[in-house]
Amino acid sequence: MLKLYDYHIHSVHSFDSLTSIADMCREAEKKGLAGLTFTEHIELANKPDEPDLLPDIPSYLKDLKKAQARFPDLELGLGLEIGFHFQKPEQLKELAGQENWDFIIGSLHSLDGLLTYNGEFIQGKEWEQVFDLYFRGICQALEFYDDCDVVGHIDMLRRYYPPEQAAWLTYDKFAGPLDTMFRLLIEKGIGLEVNTAAWRYKLPDPHPPLSLLQHYRRLGGEIITCGSDAHTLPSVGYRLADAYEFLRAAGFKYVSTFKERKLKQIPL
Repeated sequence: MLKLYDYHIHSVHSFDSLTSIADMCREAEKKGLAGLTFTEHIELANKPDEPDLLPDIPSYLKDLKKAQARFPDLELGLGLEIGFHFQKPEQLKELAGQENWDFIIGSLHSLDGLLTYNGEFIQGKEWEQVFDLYFRGICQALEFYDDCDVVGHIDMLRRYYPPEQAAWLTYDKFAGPLDTMFRLLIEKGIGLEVNTAAWRYKLPDPHPPLSLLQHYRRLGGEIITCGSDAHTLPSVGYRLADAYEFLRAAGFKYVSTFKERKLKQIPL
């Protein structure tokens, strides 16, 4: 039986979750997962009067070590989800260098000073413009900061549209910026994730849609993780088995895992 690994998990050590690491681990065991890699948020402020949203790293490490002792049958990873920041790449590098992380996701959570994870960025823009700007924004962000193993939910803005409209996002509509992004990722040795949170938003595909993932694979992309983006217990491991099938449909033969930032490919 293929082992399932959830590579996108947020606990109480992220600003937007109230769930303990221990409870997340207990839920993962109950659901038969082989492992969890926690990816706590690092989000630097866009404005001088706003706080940086950072985990208490000593507390995070302490809780994870307790969980590793308490749940020896679970493979537990220490990770981060770092929000790209165009003005503060050196601060991101400093934060990423504080510990021996197992895995780092890089995600574009703000663009042009507007948040992308609450629908703010899409206001007043045409649908096509939103995604063109977002894909190009990821490419620009990677020029400032590229110390990550995968880029997260590259089409997360689909969450803020009706499912029937979100289904319009296909490779053919954005071939130019997508090709630029995928080639840049492959050149830098950075992968993508299949993020099952899109299914929780009632979208037809996970993040990203099948046509995007197929083209990344056709270009030579091989690094691909799967994660639930869970912040609560019901979301832990959400539809991971379906995500693995989705990888197969896109042409992948392996799913990626990481330990101490070193890649291991597991046959599907």
